[in-house]
Amino acid sequence: MHSYIKRFVHLVATLLSLVATLASVNPLLAASTTIVPVGAGPSGISLNTFTGLAYVANSSANTVSVLDTATNTVASTIIVGGDPLSTAVKQGASWAYVVNHTANTVAVLSTSHNNVVVTLPVGRGPTGIAVAGAQAYITNSTDNTLSVLDTISKSIVGTIPVGNGPTAIVVNPNAPQAYIANSNANTVSVLNTTTNTIITTVAVGRNPAGIAVNGKTLHAYITNTNSNNVSVLDTGADVVVATIPVGTAPSGIAVNARTKRAYVANSTANTLSVIDTNANTVIATIPVGSGPTGVTVNPKTNLVYVTNKNDGTVSVIPG
Repeated sequence: MHSYIKRFVHLVATLLSLVATLASVNPLLAASTTIVPVGAGPSGISLNTFTGLAYVANSSANTVSVLDTATNTVASTIIVGGDPLSTAVKQGASWAYVVNHTANTVAVLSTSHNNVVVTLPVGRGPTGIAVAGAQAYITNSTDNTLSVLDTISKSIVGTIPVGNGPTAIVVNPNAPQAYIANSNANTVSVLNTTTNTIITTVAVGRNPAGIAVNGKTLHAYITNTNSNNVSVLDTGADVVVATIPVGTAPSGIAVNARTKRAYVANSTANTLSVIDTNANTVIATIPVGSGPTGVTVNPKTNLVYVTNKNDGTVSVIPG
């Protein structure tokens, strides 16, 4: 009997040691996830790093949830247009923007008063949005164009042709460039944001859906929904330098330049892939809610926020 007890104690000690080792290698395995209820059909999400408020587009509710990331509670709900898919924030200012897909509009929100101050018509099928200084760019997936929004005058000032089926767009924080995922063309368009002209077009995987950029390392990361992988784009040479397998139907993606991690929402796998961007490999796969779609990360707190479209929730995960 004594020998059985000794072996049992040894087995427990070995298991505890293994758990501790795994946790030290990957703290995400030991971390807990917080679930925050928002509106129906949450899709895009963006974060104001100055205020700690995140803006969640609830596509089925025609609303935006204002998520206080300090308390993980919804501070306000704003009624917007039909089928809001994406949001963007003008950092250091009191404005946010939401793309209303079926309404073919973009709503300008006052983040001080949590209300819509103006709604502007754009192209057909607007899907993504990104802010670059005094301009914001809206992808019009049906028209194959970008609408250019002057954030000072709050008016549409131009239209730029891009590839077929533009969806996501991201701005390089350290260079006058933006990158547009053309879902139907399997390409990424590179935009010069000073001249508002397309510099080049780069082939990626099938049906690119999400895009994020690390301005420090000069790399962009594109999720390819039907290829189940992520293309790594060298933004200096505008060539794909790596392809990373992830979960099924990857959608949104976010990068934390400080920790050199990228986070991919796998929309039909109901998981989040964590990529080490130094090695371009997946180091963890984390269960989230149903239909994960949008992702953002707070570089100050290293917390990751994932919208779960089918659950009406946001998962908050230590990064």
